[in-house]
Amino acid sequence: MACLVQIFYLALIGGLLLFGPALAVIAIKLALATPVKVFLLGICVFYGISPLLLAWGGLSLAKLFHCQASSITFQCPDQPWLGNLITWMTFAHWGALFTIPSGLLGCIGLLLTLSLKANS
Repeated sequence: MACLVQIFYLALIGGLLLFGPALAVIAIKLALATPVKVFLLGICVFYGISPLLLAWGGLSLAKLFHCQASSITFQCPDQPWLGNLITWMTFAHWGALFTIPSGLLGCIGLLLTLSLKANS
C-alpha cells in the first residue's frame, strides 16, 4: 500500500511539473493559431500563480470571517468547517514550488513559438 501512495505522489508531482511544458508542446506540435497560443499563455501564467492566489484568498477569508490562527490551523468562531478550508488555502502556497517552474517553462515555450511565428 505504501508503494502505491509513493507512486501516486510521484505521478502528481510529475503532472504538476509537466503541465506548462505540455501546453507549449501541444502548441508546437499542432501548429495552433496565434489567438489559441495567447490563450494557452494566459493559462500558463494563471497556473503558475494559482497557489499564491489561493493563499492570499485564504488569508482574506480568515480576516473576513474573524478566524484566529492557533499554531498551524485556523479556528473560526461561527463555522468550524471553515477553519479547515482556510488552513488548506493558506498552506497552498507550497504548491508554487512545482507550479511556478512549470508555468515559467510553458510561458517560455509559448513565447518562443509566438516569436517564431511572428518572424516567419
